[in-house]
Amino acid sequence: MQGELSPEQITGDTCLVAVDEERILGFVRLEFVGAAPYIRPVAVWPDACNMGVGSKLLRIVLDTHATVRAVSRGPAAEFYRRLGFERTEWNEVHAPFREECDLCPGRTRCAPQPMKFVARKHREER
Repeated sequence: MQGELSPEQITGDTCLVAVDEERILGFVRLEFVGAAPYIRPVAVWPDACNMGVGSKLLRIVLDTHATVRAVSRGPAAEFYRRLGFERTEWNEVHAPFREECDLCPGRTRCAPQPMKFVARKHREER
């Protein structure tokens, strides 16, 4: 992954893609509600997992936005926690995204959790 991004470059619905010389390793898609991005989703190619690809992609987002939200699915909650996200309440999730989970037939298996990263709080804890 190369290059620097400024907050001005990540303002609308965006997809950041990590590539090596030959292929795509992973991506993070951001969907904005007002000024705050939601991660929808972050995904890494299976043979590129545990190489820091997803973390690097999310750090770009976290370094450029004061508040970032996500709905973790399955075992992803621990990944988000390691990056400084905390569980939040469902009523803080944008209604259409909340409804996607409410109506999903796989909700029990998926066990979605609303997550939020607040840069100011994270920096104060350091």
